[in-house]
Amino acid sequence: MLKSPQKYYSHPILREFAFIFPPLFFWRYMATKTLLRSIKKKYPDRILEVGCGTGFLTRKLSRLLKDSQITAIDPVPEMISIARRYPLSNVNYVVARMEDINEKFDGLVALHVYQLLPLKSALHKTYQLLENHGNAWITLTSVTPFTRIHKAFFEYITEQNINLYHPETFKTLCIEAGFDCQIEKISYTEGSYLAILTK
Repeated sequence: MLKSPQKYYSHPILREFAFIFPPLFFWRYMATKTLLRSIKKKYPDRILEVGCGTGFLTRKLSRLLKDSQITAIDPVPEMISIARRYPLSNVNYVVARMEDINEKFDGLVALHVYQLLPLKSALHKTYQLLENHGNAWITLTSVTPFTRIHKAFFEYITEQNINLYHPETFKTLCIEAGFDCQIEKISYTEGSYLAILTK
């Protein structure tokens, strides 16, 4: 049993293996497709990806936004080690936490990551990281029968809390942090949605 966050995330291949099974494969596909479709409209020059893992989203961003410079961060060295096996000319992989970064970016992306973070401090840091009029694209999940089961399983395996936010609750917290926020539904079954933040 990999009952700790460190052990869970230090086995990235096992973690990624879970996503070949439906419905997780389908839900990640839908979340990624929705995020990429939205970010393409803005085409930010400098992008920070928070919690890049093994580079699943990073590689798609790199292909879609060929003229953008992408900094992809993850606090787990094993994740970054795998991501770096697929070098990309416009991507810089860094072992780091969000709070370690002091640069500013035109865009920030996170695929189902913010529900693992202390949300108010994460949104405050997001505001600091973005240039004026910059955007953040953040996917999250709300409360559904599936996410209740997934939350219980995830927390048992990792002993790490996962937070489920209703879209309107998340939007309110974003506005309190100084952002304009738009919500786009992704999957009703998973309760997933894309939040588009503008500084």
